[in-house]
Amino acid sequence: DDSDKAFVIASIDTLRNDARLKSVLEHGMPRLVVCDEAHHTMAQTWIDVLEAMPGALRLGLTATPERSDSKDLGKLWDIKFVYSMVRAIHDGYLVEPRHVLERLPKLNLNEVGGRDDYDDKELGDALLMAGVVEHSVEVMKKHCKGRHVLLFTATVEQAEKTSAALCEAGFR
Repeated sequence: DDSDKAFVIASIDTLRNDARLKSVLEHGMPRLVVCDEAHHTMAQTWIDVLEAMPGALRLGLTATPERSDSKDLGKLWDIKFVYSMVRAIHDGYLVEPRHVLERLPKLNLNEVGGRDDYDDKELGDALLMAGVVEHSVEVMKKHCKGRHVLLFTATVEQAEKTSAALCEAGFR
């Protein structure tokens, strides 16, 4: 709420509130607006907020410039720099990923609903019912001992159960 300060850090949810945005703008037009996760700025909420600051220099940052809805970020942003994962691996900033695919034999997705993608809760329930936690521990034992691993889960509940099971199996 310190909209009179030299630097104001705010979320889009704060700035889309008319009173909060007005409070920021009452103290002068920002000279610079930095948008993290700039791939979200194609949403009308973001566009409305950015249009309220027409004189500001804009810096948009994103690690995911390809949008699933195919909207072109170049219509809102002048793309100045792209640093690909392949280049970051080549430059030594990222480790080349090694992936493992192990099917979950009892998984049945026929009853999982959703519009453009699976319903998160239904997917999480189906995975847990199919024994994904135990399966994940076995796959980790088979392929990942002594390695740094990034393991994705469908829900927070699955993450918590998987974490507890992995700790119990001796993983940190």
